[in-house]
This record gives sequence, structure tokens and C-alpha cells, in this order.
Amino acid sequence: MKTLVLSDQEASELQEFYLRELARAQRKLTHCQQILNKLESPVEIPETKPQQVISDIEAMPSEVSTEKKKRGRPRKEEKAIAQTPKMENIPITHLKRGRPRKVQPVMEKVEAPLTEAPKSSPQSTAKRNLTQETNMESRIEKEETLSLAKEKKLSKKADKLETKPSEKRIKQTNELGIKIPWTKFIMETLRNASHPMTAKEIGNLAIKQFNIPDKNVHYVRNLVAANLSGLATRTKKIEAVPTEGRIKAYSLPRVVE
Repeated sequence: MKTLVLSDQEASELQEFYLRELARAQRKLTHCQQILNKLESPVEIPETKPQQVISDIEAMPSEVSTEKKKRGRPRKEEKAIAQTPKMENIPITHLKRGRPRKVQPVMEKVEAPLTEAPKSSPQSTAKRNLTQETNMESRIEKEETLSLAKEKKLSKKADKLETKPSEKRIKQTNELGIKIPWTKFIMETLRNASHPMTAKEIGNLAIKQFNIPDKNVHYVRNLVAANLSGLATRTKKIEAVPTEGRIKAYSLPRVVE
């Protein structure tokens, strides 16, 4: 007869295989016996004990698995699992992917020794005083120039304000031939009026009172309207009262008791 030389792993695999086959046959026999007992025809079946296979690795009956095993060669993973010893009560730590972090060494803080402030020399103090004096002088000159520029602007504005009314008066006298005090005329007419008056009504009274020719009628009406709006908005000596036809009427301000 030929003798087979088996390794430890192959011997354990054969042992497991035949133990599984024996367990399967025993289950089949017990199933058949149960069916026959139900059919009331008991049959005594002698129990056969499995013979122990002599090998270096003895498999315990509790560790024998009864699962079906696929035919063919076992995979490399299964072989590696079978070869690795069992590790009990050892926590499994999952390693994170990627490069490990660089742990920078903690540098101890070293306190710098206290050093005395450098003493200022008399030359440096003199230079500082000179720079401060020059800065002050430049600031004063700038302020003076700004104040002069402001005074010039104000004087120009005052000259313009003085020249404008005189130019207007000259224009009015040239156009009409008469110098008319419009504010005084408007205030007197509104004081004597019993109801608010429109610009057209006041203009007609001015044309009759000052004997304005027909060619200057339109000019006088425009002057009256301009003076009325100025007295109502700027000086607020009179009030503008709205009427039904969206035409403004003017009257003296009401005295509230």
C-alpha cells in the first residue's frame, strides 16, 4: 500500500472534513429514527463512535464547525486565518488612511533678559526738538494759508451778493424807467386785502398803480411772481394758500392766539 505523507495543516483539514461527514450521517440517522417512531415501527440502530485520528493537532469536538464546506482548494485568505493563532480580549484598532501627522516638538519659552533702555544723548534730544519745532512751524503756516483762502472766498461771495441786487435794480430801472419797492407794495396790498390774492391779481394792481406800458406787462407779472415766491419760501413773511384751480394765493401769516 502507498503511504501518504500529510502536513499538520492537511491532517487537521482531513480531520475536520470527516468529523463533519460523521455529524451529518448521525443527523440523518436520528431523522430516520424519528420518522419510524412516528410510524410505530421502532428500529434499533447501533450507535457508532468516531475513531480518533492520530495527528499532532487534536481538534476538540466543541471547536468543530458543522458548516458545509465548498469543494476545491481553499483560498489564501482562509489558509492565513487558519494559520493565525486566536487572540482573545485584544482590542482592535483601525488605522487611518493617509500619511501620519508630523508632531512638532514643543519649544520651551525662554525669557529674554531685561536690558536697560539706551540713554539718549544730548545731540539726539537737540535733533528731536528741532524736528518738532519745524513741524509746528509748518502746521502754523498751513493754517494761516487756509484761513486766508477762506477769507478770500467769503469776500468774493459778499461782493457777488452786493453786486447782484444793484445789477437787478439797474435792469429794472432801465426796463421800466421807475424804481419800484416790490416787497413794500406786496405787503401793503395783502394787508388791505380781505381775501388771499393770486400773483395775477397783484400784478394787475401794480400795472394800474405804476402805469406800466403794454410792452412791459409780461415782465412786471414775472417780477411779482418771483417776489411772492421769495417772500413765501425764504423770508416767510407771507403764506401760500392752495385754491381749487391749483393756483397759489398769498396772504399774510395768521396770528394764532
